Amino acid sequence: MTHLDTNILIALTNADLKAKNWITSQIESHETLCVSSITWYEFLAGPVLPQQVLEIELILDLAPIPFDSHLAIESALLFNSTGRARKRKTDAMIATTALLNGGKLATRNTADFQAFTPLGLELISV
Repeated sequence: MTHLDTNILIALTNADLKAKNWITSQIESHETLCVSSITWYEFLAGPVLPQQVLEIELILDLAPIPFDSHLAIESALLFNSTGRARKRKTDAMIATTALLNGGKLATRNTADFQAFTPLGLELISV
């Protein structure tokens, strides 16, 4: 299972060929692609056009993973264990969702998530 970061969704809506080719290869290899509800929120907060949202929904057939109280607790622990850098709050929620749902995280900015790799997060640079 591969979790997608917000910047992957944005790249797809911007007709980024590298991102589209990567997504196509994942779909063809039957990789399960998913997003957290936090990622979906960030994407929908845009700016994004309704047509772009529809495109992502059609390409990926997504049902965002809900962010529940268990994920909230674990995200807070992850955030606190990596130094409480304010810029990592949302990234900690996305990383925790991937960690606790058995997957890797695909992103275009691995630097945002490097603090979480010693704690088990596997990153894929796209």
